Amino acid sequence: MHANIATRNRRPGATLIEVLVAIFLMGIGMLALLTLFPIGVLRMAQAINDERAAQASASAVSVANIKDLRHDSSLTSPTDLFKQPDASLTVADPDGRSYGVFIDPAGWLNALGAFQSFAGGEKAAPRVLPSFIQTSTGRGLDTLRWFAINDDVIFDPDTALPKPNASSFDRDTRFTYAYLMQRPRLSDASLVEMSVLVFNRRPITLRGDLTPAENAYPASYDTSKNMVTLDFSAPTAVAPTLAAGDWIYDCSVQNSATNPGTAAPHAYFYRVVSINDLGGNKLQIEVQTPLRGFPANALTAGRVMVLDGLYEVFEKGAGRLP
Repeated sequence: MHANIATRNRRPGATLIEVLVAIFLMGIGMLALLTLFPIGVLRMAQAINDERAAQASASAVSVANIKDLRHDSSLTSPTDLFKQPDASLTVADPDGRSYGVFIDPAGWLNALGAFQSFAGGEKAAPRVLPSFIQTSTGRGLDTLRWFAINDDVIFDPDTALPKPNASSFDRDTRFTYAYLMQRPRLSDASLVEMSVLVFNRRPITLRGDLTPAENAYPASYDTSKNMVTLDFSAPTAVAPTLAAGDWIYDCSVQNSATNPGTAAPHAYFYRVVSINDLGGNKLQIEVQTPLRGFPANALTAGRVMVLDGLYEVFEKGAGRLP
């Protein structure tokens, strides 16, 4: 009798409040799950870009070894750019680091054929065209062949042409690269350090208005805080486009501490960790690695260059002549 009464009093279903609570909890779970999809897409895109940049770096190292770019004649002839890129600059300390030199055909020759001898307009940052690329084609197929990864080639349908020409295929030039060369000791010409600069979506030629997508700024380097304060308050200065993960280039020229009357040039890249807008057209930039070449625990004036589209920098170390 009591068992039958207990059976009749048992609820046949859930109350409305219980249903609403269940829906609410399930909604939270679905929102969390849906959030993972765009995050996953972003992470996948980042991973693909990182892989492509690494592939571009490997290709660049192979080209550099094949062509012996560390000792290319364009670096020292007719002027030894490691020693003194311009007559207005002080000669580098023979016992110290040399000036850094860019091997960069995409930046060297713009769309209208004008030569860009210095990156960012800074005479301390010389730029050259490698000896194996002709001036007349430095912005065309030679640049695509030697300074872009050789993948993603899309061919047109077969034509009546006896052989493919420049218009028979299209090459994806999303990832291109350049080189930074510097001697760790100027007087030792056999030893040259090389960094590979990988660019993402950088034009093969410079912009049509003859203005390269790169600018240099006065800056102060604080080695006690690993901070760089960039100043773009000059009337002609272009506001830099920087975000966390980007790169800045230290092109400062200091006085040599060991050989008075000579220069101690800088040629260092730093990854940006964070940016703080100080107002007055000044940005305080925290960099990932310790600042090099400046006195410890001091605030020192220098120069900063921002190269648009610079995705990754791979330091490959030194190589000697055989």
